[in-house]
Amino acid sequence: NEVVKLDTKAPAVPTISLSGGNATNGWYKQNVEVTITQGDDTTGANEISGTSGITYSTTGAHTNFSGTNATSPVKFTISNNGTTTITAQTIDKAGNLSDAAETNSVVNKDNVAPSVPTITLDPAVVNGSNGWYKTGDITATISATEKDTHSGAYQIEYTVGSTTNKTEAGTLTQTIKVNTDGTTTIKAKTIDKAGNKSTAEATATIKRDVTKPTKANLTITESSTTSITVTAEGADTTSGVASYEFQYKKDTDTSYNPHGNIVKTTATTTTHTYDNLEPGTTYNLKVIVTDDAGNQKADGTTTQATKPLPKVGDYVDYHPDSADYTALKALTGYGSDQTISTDSSAPWRVYNVTPTTVELISGTSVNGLWLNGADGYNNAVYVLNEACRTMYSSTTYGAKARSIKMEDIQKVSSYDLTTDPLYGKTKTFSRS
Repeated sequence: NEVVKLDTKAPAVPTISLSGGNATNGWYKQNVEVTITQGDDTTGANEISGTSGITYSTTGAHTNFSGTNATSPVKFTISNNGTTTITAQTIDKAGNLSDAAETNSVVNKDNVAPSVPTITLDPAVVNGSNGWYKTGDITATISATEKDTHSGAYQIEYTVGSTTNKTEAGTLTQTIKVNTDGTTTIKAKTIDKAGNKSTAEATATIKRDVTKPTKANLTITESSTTSITVTAEGADTTSGVASYEFQYKKDTDTSYNPHGNIVKTTATTTTHTYDNLEPGTTYNLKVIVTDDAGNQKADGTTTQATKPLPKVGDYVDYHPDSADYTALKALTGYGSDQTISTDSSAPWRVYNVTPTTVELISGTSVNGLWLNGADGYNNAVYVLNEACRTMYSSTTYGAKARSIKMEDIQKVSSYDLTTDPLYGKTKTFSRS
């Protein structure tokens, strides 16, 4: 008698178990350890032919694993990035194959950081100066589309100022509107489905200043017959002061004209002298303050008249250098040297005005000295001029003093020197 064994029933499906950390959105960042365990070959409590092993193979990202009638359990490691498909079946001793295992048969691995997202600005070109936007709002658009070639880009992590947010799952664009003055820094990273984050970050710095400077003030500090000196004050709380432009016009003119070069400085104050002006004329003065973004404040105005030219007889503010002078007796014919000092209290009046100079004369008598005999007569002009030069010149005004002569009197009066009985004759001086 022969015993015939018949087994036409397929064994149970094998199980595939995975280890290597938790998957994020179905993707592992670490290497994945795969274990395949054969299924049973029984009907109820009765064994039929029994299992003989496992047949398996991998395709896709990792393809170097395969085997036939392999001893259970089978173990291998998937280290390649991408999607690996595992085909595994149980084989019984009769040669029957189970259905292929479906659970955990697809393994996704991605441990590569995605690329950084892109940030584009609208307007793309700044409409102000020095990298500043000076009009309108600016829209920043962050995009992570096509920034990961394995699991795929999934989210954007972005920081505006000091606040960090993420887009919703699957959202690969984010727009940010900048509508406040100041410097706004935007940073962004791509996050892929496996949870990898780009190592670098995209950065955009937006400088916006749509506000005019807060100050454009003018203060008169000094004026003369042909010049006016001013102090200009500017202020800007965002981009800062960049320059001052000075303009002027006569009170009778209809429009302003620039005066001098634009002063490029970040200082909040600067001085300027309007020169080559007409004496005794009223001028309207203006300063235009420009900030670093190119915004201008042009309402800094003031009015000032230049001083009129002095007239003969006017008292003026003149301060000579203070010094002593010693008239030697050998020059004056006096019995001893004479030392005299500057009379600092003497008033000064306009004696004569020419196109280039103003001549002054002491308003009172100052500093007498004795001249005697032939020495005093012969040296009188020299001694008196030296005394005046030493005591009444001024280095501040560039003025040189001398003793007044009869010709000076004739020049400003109707007195005719030639009618003087002593004109052209020898004179004897006793004191001057």
